[in-house]
Amino acid sequence: MFHAGSADPSLLLYKLHPNGLIQTSSLANDKVPYSKKLPGVAHSNFFLIWHPSDPDRLVSLDEEGIRFWDTRSAKITTSLPVAKKLLYAVWTPNGNEVVVTTSSNVNMIVDVRKEAIAKILSNSVEVNQAAISPDGRSVLQGLGNGHIAVCDYPSFQNRISLAGHMERVLSCKFDPSGRHDQAPPHSPLVSSMCSV
Repeated sequence: MFHAGSADPSLLLYKLHPNGLIQTSSLANDKVPYSKKLPGVAHSNFFLIWHPSDPDRLVSLDEEGIRFWDTRSAKITTSLPVAKKLLYAVWTPNGNEVVVTTSSNVNMIVDVRKEAIAKILSNSVEVNQAAISPDGRSVLQGLGNGHIAVCDYPSFQNRISLAGHMERVLSCKFDPSGRHDQAPPHSPLVSSMCSV
């Protein structure tokens, strides 16, 4: 299954059929067995991410806030209004928290079990993206000043700031396998790749 959000107020789920993808011009049609429109969306969904281990759960970001979905029932399970412009979200490996970045230099940690924002952390520069290490102990922040901040998670205590880009960092990821590690195990310094 995969999902798609767009500038229109819709969030669509698709199943890949053994004979290929089935889609129609009207995805709101309930008779289409391999697509499902998730209702309750009033704004464009500009970011979607699946739960790391539960294929029936996903998170969407829109102009009004953060939404948690149950894809089996096609319903929003939790909606957290946020007054800030949201940029990016990433689940922790255990699926208990979601880190959300905003355009106002703020990271939010959302406790999924409590369905609430657990922590708000301010930054002195724009944070475009965050990546959490596979062991859940480190977080990378792609910053607007061309740096990558390597921090402890969940404290966001800065360990090191890596300079290297001339423009803002728009993407940063950990190598999930760790095969590019050439430093001690679980070192985020070598096992991450970033781009602008």
